[in-house]
Amino acid sequence: MAKTRYSYLIDFIYSQQTPSERFGNSYEETAQALEILHYYNAFSIGGIFGTEKQVDIKTLGNYLENQLSDGIDNSMNIYDIYFILKSLNLLNHKTSDTLLEKVHEYLNKTSLNEGGFSINIDTKKPNLIATFYGMLAFNILGKDLPNKTLHLNWILSCNNSDGGYGGNRTLPSTLLTTYQAISSIIQLGTVNQVVNKTATINFLNSLYINDPNDFERNGGYLPEIHAWFPLLSSTYFCVSSLDLLNLTYLHESTTIKWVLSRQNSLDGGFFDKTEEDVQGSSSITSSYYAFKILQLFNSLDLLDEDVFTVEFNYVLLGIVLGIIVVAIVISIYVWRKRKL
Repeated sequence: MAKTRYSYLIDFIYSQQTPSERFGNSYEETAQALEILHYYNAFSIGGIFGTEKQVDIKTLGNYLENQLSDGIDNSMNIYDIYFILKSLNLLNHKTSDTLLEKVHEYLNKTSLNEGGFSINIDTKKPNLIATFYGMLAFNILGKDLPNKTLHLNWILSCNNSDGGYGGNRTLPSTLLTTYQAISSIIQLGTVNQVVNKTATINFLNSLYINDPNDFERNGGYLPEIHAWFPLLSSTYFCVSSLDLLNLTYLHESTTIKWVLSRQNSLDGGFFDKTEEDVQGSSSITSSYYAFKILQLFNSLDLLDEDVFTVEFNYVLLGIVLGIIVVAIVISIYVWRKRKL
């Protein structure tokens, strides 16, 4: 039987599950996988003979809590802390209050006097990526962020003349840090506080591929101006940034069409092509950003579509053959009885 796009996506996510109940190779991928499964209420999936796929919520929750506890004692990076907290939240895991308070204290130590957050307590240099995840971690903990104005001013100081934002005051602009800066500025203040909004919009739009004759790339956004292949992550960062800046989507249908073309018929996940991997390999992260783009466009219903070829199912084949054999045996038995 053919399946919906999201069923293939869920199958791919479960194919990336590890023995420890994590997904993929990082806390980030685990959180991304859990967010998709949570949306589809797919922490447990039944099959013909009972539960076919599932997340052992208790085992995974305890594992992540232990990892967080050990990490706090060993200068864990702030983005790993955030993704563990996010996963625990998605699992609705009851985390120790003592541990959560230790996390809060740790985050306060990464918040710097000059503004911004450091990547961990051993590094005392502000970093925009760390600042973005530090703020998100405070939100998950339900704690008020201290020195909001100080952090806002530091983020604004990372703006460059091209309209983008660098990882600190001296670094060139990147798409990732520009998206994180815009998101953080709006969280701390208002959209009107984005420095030189017109230049920022031009920076983002310069990464869009507008070539109807180029099926492989048309509708996507490049990770940087000299790249050749658009990525699902860079496309999400661009459309999300433009959404935060309150812009009308001029390329919505084209971008959605490009995103759907990135679903892999071999494994059900979504893939990116890069200069290093022109064939494209599915990953949790690329699948997550495809999901988030469609969600941002209110188009997740498109994943309800039946796609790909009809699947060959050995279990169903066995059942059908068994029924046929039983029917033949019964027919022969009845025929012989009547003959007698």
